[in-house]
Amino acid sequence: MPIGTVEPKTKVVRRWITTLQKLERLEDDTAEEFVNDVVKLRGHPVGAVELICRWASYDRVAALEAAHQLVHGELTVEKLRRAEKKARESDAKLLSGRQHGYQLRRRVEQWAVLQLGDGFKPIQERSPNGPPGQLLFERADGRRSFASVMIFGPYKDDELYQTRRSAFLTELVGVAAHTLIERVIAVVPYPTKDYWDRLSLYRISASRIELYAVGYFEREFRPVKLERPSSPAM
Repeated sequence: MPIGTVEPKTKVVRRWITTLQKLERLEDDTAEEFVNDVVKLRGHPVGAVELICRWASYDRVAALEAAHQLVHGELTVEKLRRAEKKARESDAKLLSGRQHGYQLRRRVEQWAVLQLGDGFKPIQERSPNGPPGQLLFERADGRRSFASVMIFGPYKDDELYQTRRSAFLTELVGVAAHTLIERVIAVVPYPTKDYWDRLSLYRISASRIELYAVGYFEREFRPVKLERPSSPAM
């Protein structure tokens, strides 16, 4: 039954409300070119919407592709359920060490594609003399302008985030200072303003830098933007 249909049962109403709240968050955090498909989910069964929202929590790109197929009649609810289950089982394994690092990088790359919008596309083959950054995106219209994504960690030992933070921020500043870099997205493990406080010590304009905190070892991949404080130094 689509979201919005009148149903007297309290449990069902609560389920609708919870699902609608998740859908609204997904709408707010989805690039403009994909958001129409997400909005159209309101006319689909609540079970299908729940599946899409759950899928988006760990693989936003695949979830939006499934949403597109669903709203255009290319995917049934049952096929959606099987596809999400298969994706969740392969993604939900608790990884560690290098495997966890690879998984985090993959999640960040998938999310960054949507965060940057259709103006950028990922660069698969890097040039040794190209712009710096762990993940690099170029302008889709051919302009020689780039976006770079930096990931702090992940490390097994929390103390390493303290001892290596200055080195990461110094590298981040260097990337942002590159003349061909238009935007820099930095992914960090904790939602603290300390990153911005330390960046204010550098003699650069931080307008190109965007900081997002991600719980590296949480099941759901939900980046939270760390707003840049208003300060003459920044």
